[in-house]
Amino acid sequence: MNTWFINALAVFEEGQNQGIGSQLLAAAEDQARDNGFDKMSIQVYAQNTGAVRLYERLGYVRVASDPVRLHPSPPYYTGDVLLLMKTLEGRAA
Repeated sequence: MNTWFINALAVFEEGQNQGIGSQLLAAAEDQARDNGFDKMSIQVYAQNTGAVRLYERLGYVRVASDPVRLHPSPPYYTGDVLLLMKTLEGRAA
């Protein structure tokens, strides 16, 4: 899979639900297009339902999931990690 992978995306709590996450994703998608990629991918914990909702609303589709492996980074120690992908269209307006 040759995709532009977003390693991490976060918005401080006080900035959430203001469109900042959507703007960050749009900027990343533009950067991917500029670098010749036509697909995006991101991993998200299934329990992070707000983030999953955002990604799916913006066209990302679940393509795989795998159980969370033991790690020291809270808050998600159980459940699944989802891989979401999106095929990019022309540049956003």
